[in-house]
Amino acid sequence: MKLKELKGFVKEEVEKIGIEKIKKYADELRKSKNYKDFETRLCFDVYYAIPSKKTDSFSEFGKTKKRLNGNDAHLKTLIKSVLKEFKIL
Repeated sequence: MKLKELKGFVKEEVEKIGIEKIKKYADELRKSKNYKDFETRLCFDVYYAIPSKKTDSFSEFGKTKKRLNGNDAHLKTLIKSVLKEFKIL
């Protein structure tokens, strides 16, 4: 995984959002059928929900992603692995 270095940060942010809250949202999203690809939609919804996006730690996240030459596919793989670890996916 290209962005493995950022996994700890993403795990912390997902925990801040709340595992149960994300599970509930995932169930609601699945029922709504308002997506083309469920996993992609959920991964990027979680990404956009990260509360510290405007903080220095998120800025550091972006710099590290850029340094590692990461793209959206790598970001999705990273978030997907975290969501699987928390048994959300």
